[in-house]
Amino acid sequence: MNAELLDLGDLTEEEKLIILKVIKRDEDLRWEKTQQVNQMKNDIHNLRIQSVLRDGDDLNKMCARCHEQFGYIFNRGEVCPQCKFRVCNACREVNLSGTWLCTLCFKQMQLKLLTGEWMKPEEEKKDKIKYVGDIVKASIRKSMTSEDSGKLSVTTEGVSDEGTSSDNTPEHRASRQSRLSIPSLVLTSADDKADDDNDDNIDDLVASHRSGASSARSSTRGPFSLFSDSRESILSIYSDAGEINYGKIPVSGEVLLGVDYNYKTGALEIYVKQCKDLAPVDTKKNKSDPYIKTYLLPDKTRSGKRKTKIKKHTLNPTFDEVLRYNVSKSEVENRILWLTVWNNDKFGRNDFLGEVMLSLDCYSFGDPTPKWYLLQERLEEPQVGSLMPYKGDLVLSIKYVTPDQLEKESSKKLKTKKTKHQKGALQVMVKEARNLTAIRSNGTSDPFCKGYLLPDKHKSGKQKTPVVKKNCSPVWNYLFVFDDVLLDDLPERSLELTIWDHDTLSSNDFLGGIRFNLGMGIHEGKPVEWMDGRGEEIAIWQCMLDRPNTWIDACVNLRASMGKSGGKK
Repeated sequence: MNAELLDLGDLTEEEKLIILKVIKRDEDLRWEKTQQVNQMKNDIHNLRIQSVLRDGDDLNKMCARCHEQFGYIFNRGEVCPQCKFRVCNACREVNLSGTWLCTLCFKQMQLKLLTGEWMKPEEEKKDKIKYVGDIVKASIRKSMTSEDSGKLSVTTEGVSDEGTSSDNTPEHRASRQSRLSIPSLVLTSADDKADDDNDDNIDDLVASHRSGASSARSSTRGPFSLFSDSRESILSIYSDAGEINYGKIPVSGEVLLGVDYNYKTGALEIYVKQCKDLAPVDTKKNKSDPYIKTYLLPDKTRSGKRKTKIKKHTLNPTFDEVLRYNVSKSEVENRILWLTVWNNDKFGRNDFLGEVMLSLDCYSFGDPTPKWYLLQERLEEPQVGSLMPYKGDLVLSIKYVTPDQLEKESSKKLKTKKTKHQKGALQVMVKEARNLTAIRSNGTSDPFCKGYLLPDKHKSGKQKTPVVKKNCSPVWNYLFVFDDVLLDDLPERSLELTIWDHDTLSSNDFLGGIRFNLGMGIHEGKPVEWMDGRGEEIAIWQCMLDRPNTWIDACVNLRASMGKSGGKK
């Protein structure tokens, strides 16, 4: 859909307000659904972690999900019709049709039903349409007078969630969750440290990546470094002759696999010993040409891929190969080993023969002895958006404070008469980042966060946190305040937050970023690249616009690039 604004001049102001109320209700329902989807994805992740096998585990004697021992007479376990693993009675869920699935397969089915993935055609998945409500809302805001815009603010505020800013602040929530206390209001000044002048301009950085200027640097930073060719950030994980033949060959067999971390070399070592009883692609000659490929999820770029050699004409290949990832131990604990088996086809598409997913956060390192793992069918199709490299998460809270609320807060602090505020303020509590890329050879970074309210990108408009030394999951709890901001202007503005590794001797290294905006692609009627918000970023920004004086909590994946192609899903 075209992102241009609509001509709604024929509508009366009352009709516009009615439409906005309908859009507001729809957005609330969409936000609730997003929360449900995120919760369900979290449940699935926890179930996968719970299912991780440890030394000595025998799936013939224990539940594949909760690891409860089977009985000899009662609760002997049943095989799940979907994943083919044996589970106990407590780890079974009954469908509406009367059939049952294990808890993990049941949750995955519920997720597909909730998101509608089971009924969407492939064309619709690839070509997602921009949410119409955003375009209509922006068009109405543009066409309304200042007086009617005031009514709009009152209308949208009146239907927002219950509660005030006092009982929904980061400080209040932090106290309930026994988190670190949040410091008092701290503003960054224009005369920050001298290294500010060395901060790379993001657009220049993107251009330098595209030109390959950082290619020499990438060779020394490991597979998870940003400084790989920018084209790799959008490459499919199935880069070998179109490896997309799923379901064509029934999955069977097992893989003998050993996983250990080498502290001397600082590398995760995956010993791929052999496979047995693989499915034959050539059923007449009862043979396949198998090979194995691995990734450390969530990283699915080409630089994160490892492959074995192809073994010809066998269903029981012996590989005896070690696949290595040069990553820190702390980074390994946030990864999932994804191993897939393929049949090589020189003249067509390679065939999927099975997969194993092994969470490493609970894995017991120290015993490299190979273990047999049962190959599984592909349960979920990877989404296009997930093909971007994982750069970590940013945890924050965001709030627009109205002029009248600023007057109340200032009068309480100074115990004087209210100060007349003509404009409000945008407040951003930058709490922490998680799983940032390790830039330095010791497996750490020195990260700090920098923020702009675009299109203002002058030095005086920059906000910056302190630098946290030697940490890939820094905690800042630092407040950014952008003063003199009108709520009606924010739909055409963008909050840009970027994470950098501080370097005193050279330019700072880009670690990831976020842009919160409505994703309309235009500012004051002209196309701009920085209005490129994607799904979660758009939803959070819209929620902030609809709920003034209320903290909106968020945990958002960092982008690997702030360029146009790298910033959008």
